[in-house]
Amino acid sequence: MHKRTWLAAICLTALALDAAVMAQHSATLVLRSGDRVSGELRDMGADFTMRVNGEIRHYPIKDVIVIDLVGGGSGLPDTELNAIPSSGHLIVLRSGGSFTGQLVDIAGNPMQFVFGTDQGKRRVEASNIGRVYLNRLSGTTATTGIAAQAPTGNQKAIVIPGNTQWVDTGINVSRGQIVNFSSSGEIQLSGNPDDKAAPGGSLLGRTEFRAPMRSTLAGALIGRIGNGRAFGIGTQTSLSMPESGRLFLGVNDPNVRDNSGSFAVTLGW
Repeated sequence: MHKRTWLAAICLTALALDAAVMAQHSATLVLRSGDRVSGELRDMGADFTMRVNGEIRHYPIKDVIVIDLVGGGSGLPDTELNAIPSSGHLIVLRSGGSFTGQLVDIAGNPMQFVFGTDQGKRRVEASNIGRVYLNRLSGTTATTGIAAQAPTGNQKAIVIPGNTQWVDTGINVSRGQIVNFSSSGEIQLSGNPDDKAAPGGSLLGRTEFRAPMRSTLAGALIGRIGNGRAFGIGTQTSLSMPESGRLFLGVNDPNVRDNSGSFAVTLGW
């Protein structure tokens, strides 16, 4: 009996450790000082808990102005900076959408960000969040280069046909590399004349559970590395690549054969 209890305790401990490892996301904190801290975001309580180079560190909430889960705290676009409210927080989704609210908690497995909004609490999985702006960037912070677009050495223009699931960009990227995007165009998703999508996704605001990213707006511009997991691009102007390999771009739609139209995308790296 004691042996079984001991083994059960070991299994429960292992499961708890696995959950702790899973409930974290790569993120960069942009601090009021202009410094950027990159690591694994683990928790939010009285402060933000990060694992940086194997070391647990704590950062007071009042000292953090941006939580960036996609771009390494660099190349923050003016369209986002200009939309930061005078009070409250701006939440930018990987699909390209955004809303305002108040970040009140980070918890769960998979990790979720919990926001207070006018409509009540809203929970968003960390994998769907691009950036959270907690405060306006000061002039001092802007001069550090955080607010400036990352310099581009190479550019390539690509057309993404609406009736093609994935398009090979011909570009090999490295994990953590910043790639800039400038996207435009429109795709007709069905016979319904109103069922259209811009790079940010469905103009009707609909999702499609069979799509590569079922919680992202249907028809949105998405990417993947090799045969890896799809990630949202939408209207974002810069992204940190999740893996190393060949970059593919596509349309978040499970049945692209009846689509028409296209997206025009210019990539910089």
